[in-house]
Amino acid sequence: MNAITFQRLNIFMTVCQQGSFNKAAELLFMSQAAVSQHMQTFEAAVGNKLFIRSPRGVSLTPSGKTLQAYAEQILPLVAEAERAVINVAELKDESLQIGATPGLSVYVIPQLLSQFQTDFPNINLSMHTSLTTESIEKVLTRRYDFGFVEGHLNDLDLEEVSAIDLAPIRYVLLVSPEHRWAGRPSIKPSELSAEPFLFRLPTSRSRRWMELELAKSGVEVNNPVAELDSPGAIKYSLFSQLGVSILPDYSVNRELDRGELVKLDIEGVDLVRPIKLIRQKDRILGPVQQAFLDMF
Repeated sequence: MNAITFQRLNIFMTVCQQGSFNKAAELLFMSQAAVSQHMQTFEAAVGNKLFIRSPRGVSLTPSGKTLQAYAEQILPLVAEAERAVINVAELKDESLQIGATPGLSVYVIPQLLSQFQTDFPNINLSMHTSLTTESIEKVLTRRYDFGFVEGHLNDLDLEEVSAIDLAPIRYVLLVSPEHRWAGRPSIKPSELSAEPFLFRLPTSRSRRWMELELAKSGVEVNNPVAELDSPGAIKYSLFSQLGVSILPDYSVNRELDRGELVKLDIEGVDLVRPIKLIRQKDRILGPVQQAFLDMF
């Protein structure tokens, strides 16, 4: 029996990266006891201790460091070989978990997933709606293979995250066709200050971003009439003429074409954010994950 197997190397490297059996177990969807037992069996098979165990976690012995150096070459090479020879379209019982922020999960990502499903009909594809911080956390714990989020992430700790900018999102000021501004091409920023305004929830990163961007133009919205959890909820409030709002253009293109909403420019204010695709930086991608990433 071979002492070094792909499964043992994979578990070993996950423990190395996480610095503890418990954190590795979470990523591998195993119990801590199972991970610990696998590593004890591995150490017995190679005849050397690989880890120094302590209450604060684990560190590598000299033998462990030697094995780590080889594993860092072997595992990516095995994954590369799999990606080179495996026909993803013929795979069965494989899955892909995607997370996306509320607006993207409704208006943007389904089109991308539809194309992937057409190309690879046997892959079980699952999309989940979650806020930015939750998407990042679940990408890092591998509950999601990828996440789609909006906006710059400079205020978050993203040392373990790889992010790709996909497309810019333009945010637009919206009113109902009956609103007194509906016949105008634009408004002055100061006119927003006292206008009844429909906001996202205070916990929403898009709301905080919007308030900061408006503040740069000297605008402080002083009359919030509703705080809602999604672009869809805000749209229905706009239909009911409860106030005005600013939403990403992808969420209102159909309503604008139908004349159900009207968009206006805010003079001197350009509200643009990127869509980002995020994944765990040090995760070795399998054939299914690579096929999805290749779409971008």
